[in-house]
Amino acid sequence: MTPAEGTITFREREFKGSRLRCLLLTNKAPKDVAAFLTSLVAPHAFVTTEDHWAPRGFVEPVEAKLGETPGFLRDDDRAELTRWWLAEPGRANTPNWDLVSTCRIEDRRGLILAEAKAHEAELSDDRSGAKNQENSQQIENALAEATVAWNALASGFALSANSHYQLGNRFAFAWKVAKMGTPVVLLYLGFLDAHEMEVESCSKTTPSGVGACGLGRKGQSLRMPGTRPSM
Repeated sequence: MTPAEGTITFREREFKGSRLRCLLLTNKAPKDVAAFLTSLVAPHAFVTTEDHWAPRGFVEPVEAKLGETPGFLRDDDRAELTRWWLAEPGRANTPNWDLVSTCRIEDRRGLILAEAKAHEAELSDDRSGAKNQENSQQIENALAEATVAWNALASGFALSANSHYQLGNRFAFAWKVAKMGTPVVLLYLGFLDAHEMEVESCSKTTPSGVGACGLGRKGQSLRMPGTRPSM
């Protein structure tokens, strides 16, 4: 069946898990979305209705890719980020962020980068699906570079393409974006239901320009082997 003109089609899997939660969260009035995002990152950053975020509810449900989606990074920074991650971009995929928003961090334009999880099964181990050998090597090199940089801030990082890849590449991208000059707050969101979540920890933004927060069920950590959500 062909969708009617003016309609938006969703896949079945988008009506469950963290994907649905993020669409529900951003399917509100801009002032409510901005206030909620600010509540997650205050006092380290704040969001206003003048900021830009993706997705924007069910009307604009597309998730952002930092190397491709305009409005979050400058064109030259998007190109640099893609070159850093992929040797041959072509049809190769880069991380889709559950939620991205511009914000203000210490009176500078920054970014909130959020990865959301609706239940523990979404934290299962995973690895890179890159088929191109040159891209695989480039990704491993980028993860290794980011691992060194994160360990300079707090020991214990071991970002890998072969274990907890989805978690690791988020930390890698957050570091690279900050290194290019855009301060970042990295969030891991653990949804208890469509609206409720609880802050576990949130760091101050470091001199390198990146801070990290972990959110989840009270008393239950979202931390995974080889990473730390706070610095």
